[in-house]
Amino acid sequence: MYSSNQIKILIIVNWYPPDKEVAARRWGNIVFELQNSGFKCTIVIVGPDEMKSFQGNSGEKILNFTIEKKSVLKGNQEKKVKRTFCFLIKLKRQIVNFIPEYILSRYLRNVRINKKIINYLNDAAIESDFVISSFGEWNAFIIGYKLALKYNKPWIADIRDWFEHKTNYNKHWPIQYIDRLLTMKMLQKAYLRLTVGTFLSKFLSDYYKCTFHAIYNGWTDNDVLSIGKELFSNNKYLFYAGTIYNHQLSGLKVLIEALKSFPEICLKLRLLKDSTKVGMKKWIEQNNYSDRVMLLPPANIEVIEYELALSHGVIVIEDIDRLNEAKLGTVTGKLLKLLVSGKPGLAIAAKQSEINYLTSKANGWYCVDNIDDCKNAIKIITIHETVVDNTAVLKEYNMRVQAGKLLQMIKSIHSQNNNI
Repeated sequence: MYSSNQIKILIIVNWYPPDKEVAARRWGNIVFELQNSGFKCTIVIVGPDEMKSFQGNSGEKILNFTIEKKSVLKGNQEKKVKRTFCFLIKLKRQIVNFIPEYILSRYLRNVRINKKIINYLNDAAIESDFVISSFGEWNAFIIGYKLALKYNKPWIADIRDWFEHKTNYNKHWPIQYIDRLLTMKMLQKAYLRLTVGTFLSKFLSDYYKCTFHAIYNGWTDNDVLSIGKELFSNNKYLFYAGTIYNHQLSGLKVLIEALKSFPEICLKLRLLKDSTKVGMKKWIEQNNYSDRVMLLPPANIEVIEYELALSHGVIVIEDIDRLNEAKLGTVTGKLLKLLVSGKPGLAIAAKQSEINYLTSKANGWYCVDNIDDCKNAIKIITIHETVVDNTAVLKEYNMRVQAGKLLQMIKSIHSQNNNI
C-alpha cells in the first residue's frame, strides 16, 4: 500500500528490464533503489514490443508499447514508392540535412499512438510529481518532455548519448547552430539534467549552457560473479559480449592485431547485435582475422556469464578517437559491472577518456589505445590467472550510492516546489 505523501515519478524510456539491452540496466537499477526508498514509479517503455502492461520486480507499474510512423501515402502510391525507393532515400537525406534534428523529432516525425495509450500517458502524467525521460532515442525523450510541459510537471532530462552522436548527425553548420540553440532552450526547461558520467556532464554543461549531473550506470551486488581460479579455461581466450558499432571497429582492430603476437590466445566474440555497416563476419574475413576471432551468435545471460567466468580477460571496446570531447566522456553501460565482476580486463579506449579514468581505479584492468600497449596488457592479464576484487575501490559507483544522489536531488526539488 502506497502512502499519500509518496513522491510519484513517471519514467519514459526506450529500454527497460526484462529487456537484456545494456541500456535497460540504467533505469532498471535506479528504479529498484527508488522503489526501495519509498518512491512510487511508473515506467513507460517506448520499445519494440506489442502493447502490454505488467508489474516490475520492484513493484513498479510498467507499460510497454510500440509507436508507428504515419505514412502520408496510401494504396498504389506505396507500391510506386517501393519502385523508386533508392531515389527517395537520396532525396530525403538531402532534405533532412537542411532541417534541425530537434524540429524533425518534435514536429515532423509523427507517430501513431492509439487512444488507450494516450489516455494512459495523460493519466500517469497527471498523477505524477515528476516526469523523467531518457534520451538514447528521440521518441521516449520527446514524449516525456511534451507530457511534462502539457501538465506543468517538473521534467528531468536524462542523456545517455549526446544528441549529435545518436542521430548519425550530418547537418550543415548553420543547421547545427540552430539545432544547438533549440535543444538548449528545451534542456533549460528541465528541473534537472542527468548524464552517464563526470566527463560527459562537464561537456554537456558547457555545450548547452546548463548544469548536468553525473549518475553512473553503476554496479550492483549481483554483478559480482561467484568464480574461483579453477574456472579459468585451459584454452586461453579473451571475451567480449555485446553489440558492435562502426565506431568500435578501429579499437577492435587494435586488439586483434595485438593478439597476433599470442597464437595461443583467441578472441571469443559473442555478438548480440551487429550494428556495423559492412557486417562483422565480412569485416573479419576482409581483414584475415578468422583465425584470431571466434564469432558466436546471441545467447542467454547464463551462457554469457559462464563464458565470462572461464575467460582470461574481459574486453570493453569504445571509440579510440582522442579529439572528440563528447566521445571521451562516453561510458558504456556495462563497464562498471565488468570492473567488479572479479575478472581482469582490457578496455580499448582513448587514454584521455573517462573509461581510462575508471579502469585506472580498478585492480587487474588496463586501458589501451594502441597495439604495443595492448600487447603488454594482454601479456600481464593472461600470465597471472587472478581473480580481482574491485568492490571496495569502486564503492562510490555502486547503484545504491548513485541512485541515492538522484533521490536527494528529487527530494530537494519536491520540497522547494511544495514551499512555493
